[in-house]
Amino acid sequence: MIERERERERERERERESERESERARVRGTHSLVMYHTQAVAKVVPQILQDFFTVDQIMSLVLGEFVRTPLSGRPELMAHVLFKVLRQLTVTSEVAKWIIMCLNNFLQMIPFRYCVWSLTCLFIAASSNGVLQV
Repeated sequence: MIERERERERERERERESERESERARVRGTHSLVMYHTQAVAKVVPQILQDFFTVDQIMSLVLGEFVRTPLSGRPELMAHVLFKVLRQLTVTSEVAKWIIMCLNNFLQMIPFRYCVWSLTCLFIAASSNGVLQV
């Protein structure tokens, strides 16, 4: 009798584990799909911005969003957008003015490693040195 109950309990535990594994697989699949869509949007946003907004509006939007993107989000996608936008606009005096105006916001980012990473991304994206842009 006790042996049967133990066997039933083991069987129920296996079923629960199977259900948990199925749920984890479903979540992983959903996460992959979301990441794919996020990356696709990040690739087209720079062109859409350039088509509909002025340089001042683009710089305000992109730099502001880059500063606000938390570590838990996808800051590397915003870095990609920033890089593409600065490649399309080329760094003129107007773009340089925006970068200088936003430096204080970049310097106040927390944690410090994120501040350094963000500034590095900004300066590499704004650089005209081809070696840095590879």
